[in-house]
Amino acid sequence: MPELRFGLFGFDTESGRLERNGREVPLQEKPAALLNLLLSRPGTLITRDEIAAALWPETHVSYNDNLNTAINKLRQALGDTAANPRFVQTVPRKGYRFTAPVQDPRVRPDRDHRTAHPGAVQAYQQGRFHLNRLTDRSRGLARQYFQQAVDLDPECHLGHAGLVEALVWDAGLTGDGRAVAEAVDLALERARACAPDAVETVVAEAIARFLVHWDYPAAERTFARAREMGANELSAVGWHAAFMLACCRFEEALAIIEEALALDPLSPTTNLQKGLALYFAGARDEADRQLRRLLEHIDPSDASAQWIMFHHCDVGGDEARALDHLQKALVGWGLPFETVNILADAHQAGGMTAVRRHLVEVLAQSTGMAFQTAILHGQLGELDRAYAILDRAVARRDWNLCYLAADPRATALRSDRRYAGILQRLHTGYRRS
Repeated sequence: MPELRFGLFGFDTESGRLERNGREVPLQEKPAALLNLLLSRPGTLITRDEIAAALWPETHVSYNDNLNTAINKLRQALGDTAANPRFVQTVPRKGYRFTAPVQDPRVRPDRDHRTAHPGAVQAYQQGRFHLNRLTDRSRGLARQYFQQAVDLDPECHLGHAGLVEALVWDAGLTGDGRAVAEAVDLALERARACAPDAVETVVAEAIARFLVHWDYPAAERTFARAREMGANELSAVGWHAAFMLACCRFEEALAIIEEALALDPLSPTTNLQKGLALYFAGARDEADRQLRRLLEHIDPSDASAQWIMFHHCDVGGDEARALDHLQKALVGWGLPFETVNILADAHQAGGMTAVRRHLVEVLAQSTGMAFQTAILHGQLGELDRAYAILDRAVARRDWNLCYLAADPRATALRSDRRYAGILQRLHTGYRRS
């Protein structure tokens, strides 16, 4: 087991072995020794002279070329760049600093650095693995592993921070943020008590401020703090991008998503997020290519991507493709085949308008679909029904509504005089309402 972890990487300080997502990354002796030295003092400037003394103690001539070569090879192995570093920052004419958070399973991550229960750290890492997948089952497993980490070591902040994120996901699936608000606040309070300045705690706080408390100014400050601390885990970067999308800051969101894809180019969640960002930004051709790539080469069963493609093809007038993606999305969400097959009959009888009318009846029976149902009513011109649904969703603190201002499918809703009032209620904040 690698001793130190950062981002998707693990590094064994004794063997010099570097892994990424469990697979070995080739790394020569000197770049490995350089990484070991940088990891020994994360966040601290290590001068070029210190590095030279540690790596080339017998060399009495210029070491600049050797050091530059070692740095370049290390950055290649990490997928890092000098211009936009995620791990190794250059301090011109002085030295280098490792900027990403480093986890050592052998050491308790709070302020007194006592030894943590190794099983708690392992349970947390298993929870993170499952949380980054797209299925409801995986996210349920993630919550169980985070709870296991808390049970094994109540003083380790990782499990508490993980529970914040898992509970927020639960709220998104059920459309009921109020139901989890107390549990989220309790888990966050415990994470702060254990390690208030740990990057995982700060990220958990940013997520809670964004999607539970609806406090956007505080959420932006907290996300910025997390990024300054070097938060570059897929989850942290993904939530930051989601926040930017909710704020209609599409270019910034796409830039952050590209950072996440550099960490893991095959992440289904991040690839879906890129497709969604392009779709929100109105880059329809790029969104189509991105979503096709996801569905054809990464995860054909991604129901959320199928759902976005349904709307994308519907807007483009390709009804056959739209219906196909819609049926696949509903099957992926677990709806019965007989319910899904009726959509084809509805389309034959009355086109996409009939499909939407049948679809709102189907989605009305599903949890967590209030926003999507309101969108469909808006597209049908049934704005009173749409706003009645939105009123109930706001009362439940359904965080799916965070995209109300950004989603092009909600154009009809935003044209109504009631839109401003809904938006104001959304941004009032759970704690301030």
